[in-house]
Amino acid sequence: MDATYTTRDEAIQREIVAAIEAAGPDVARADDYDVDAIACEVLGVDERGRWRVDVDSDEFWRAVEAHATYRVEVADETVNTDDVEAIAYVISRAIPDADAPVHAEEIGARPGALETEWTVRVGEARLFIGPDQQYAGGVVWAIYRTAADQDTGEIYAHGGWSVSDRDTARREIAEIIDMLTRLGTTAWDVALRAFRDVDAAEYPVTHPTGAWHDVYVGPARLAIGDDGDVGVSWSIYRHADDEEELSSGGWTYDEPEVAERQIAEIIDTLARLGAEE
Repeated sequence: MDATYTTRDEAIQREIVAAIEAAGPDVARADDYDVDAIACEVLGVDERGRWRVDVDSDEFWRAVEAHATYRVEVADETVNTDDVEAIAYVISRAIPDADAPVHAEEIGARPGALETEWTVRVGEARLFIGPDQQYAGGVVWAIYRTAADQDTGEIYAHGGWSVSDRDTARREIAEIIDMLTRLGTTAWDVALRAFRDVDAAEYPVTHPTGAWHDVYVGPARLAIGDDGDVGVSWSIYRHADDEEELSSGGWTYDEPEVAERQIAEIIDTLARLGAEE
């Protein structure tokens, strides 16, 4: 590293960017590092005013490693693997009907929750994500299906990653998005959403088998249930005792757009029936 350069930018490109990407961008990319911060630690100016690397090889690579940002692309966005707030926002933007992230303590997170922990709610489901309190340089997360599950500590799914493990971070963020998208469109979540969004709707009544839920709006009734482990089916009756359906439908959990469209139809139909009374 004895070469010198007229400008700082040239030195950065020739000595820092080129060194990081020497094995190819598939192995390491300069975009995954704070190159300017590295330059502040390793570059200097000689007696002629020319820029050069001013440290030995070991110190150079320690500086490179210290300023790794470990960025990943997921849900068409790029985010640092250790930036839990940014990750929470990426997740919320990727899921239909997800609430904006809030600090975990705002919805009754476990005692001792750090101010840096965040939560994203989708219907009754909620994600908690924050820095690992046991091991430095890590991120941990947990999903609860309902507030009651949160209160009892019954976790639906959980995981975590080291900030340097891009592959695990990328995979688990995608898995979180998939799970929350599915949980937000379960029969129970839609029944609760109808109760919240439709005037005069009554709290859902669950059949003894747990397979179906009824939501009454005046004389009208929504019957909605999980279709095995693959999706949801539903019917609306103008009168609760009618045998003939006014409308019906369903979706699989890998059809979020279909689910959102039909959920909107359910809400609109129940609101219209309720207004007729």
